[in-house]
Amino acid sequence: MAQRISLDDPDRVIQAIESDGGVILTGFSDVADVKKVNADATPFLENIIEEIVNHFLRTESVPYNDKGSIPISTDAILSASATLDIGPGVQAQDLHRDDFIWQQTHRAQSEGYKLGSDVGMGLLVPGVRTRRENGATLFVPASHLWDHSRRPQVQEAVAVEMDVGEAFLFLASTVHAGGANSTSEGRPENQHMWFTKEEVRTWSSAAQKQAGYLLDNPFLGHCNEADPIELFRASDRMMEE
Repeated sequence: MAQRISLDDPDRVIQAIESDGGVILTGFSDVADVKKVNADATPFLENIIEEIVNHFLRTESVPYNDKGSIPISTDAILSASATLDIGPGVQAQDLHRDDFIWQQTHRAQSEGYKLGSDVGMGLLVPGVRTRRENGATLFVPASHLWDHSRRPQVQEAVAVEMDVGEAFLFLASTVHAGGANSTSEGRPENQHMWFTKEEVRTWSSAAQKQAGYLLDNPFLGHCNEADPIELFRASDRMMEE
């Protein structure tokens, strides 16, 4: 089954992801906050775990230039968000890797995980206690090390059973699936969150950067050759005038 490690120990979290492909984070969020999200049905941004995510997803390179080239790096940004409700009677998904949307193929990593192999990660935050019976996510440990031709068997998957306040962080190359709900209860789950522009204005610079409103360099994710947050600032200036 997935290892359960405190978010306060990022080094162990990184080691677990490298060996298993995913890890359950304890102490990820406050139970009262999760209950408020469920009650309001209003997604909100959870702990920013930049150190761990960027360990796996930060890209660094030296652009080709015949003189004066300097290294540039790009941190991870939020690419998709969703709130899921695994209702009664919902069937399990087929086992899959999330990075198929980028047409990723994989070579076996028999000597251990190689940084730079992944282009994405997933973060699942349960709104209720999750168990196999109510549709807990299914996860195949160490499948991020498999060759692309290796096909998973259902019996290889374990249920990621979590309590409210925990979260499951995993590599996009890790084989997993949404579980089946054989109970009469729903299982809400925030995979990341969505905010209005008014709320984005109140975030710290670190949070705005995590969601892609502030850029590492001027070439990736720009809007009119500027940080997307500049759209909000321009609008604010127009209103002041």
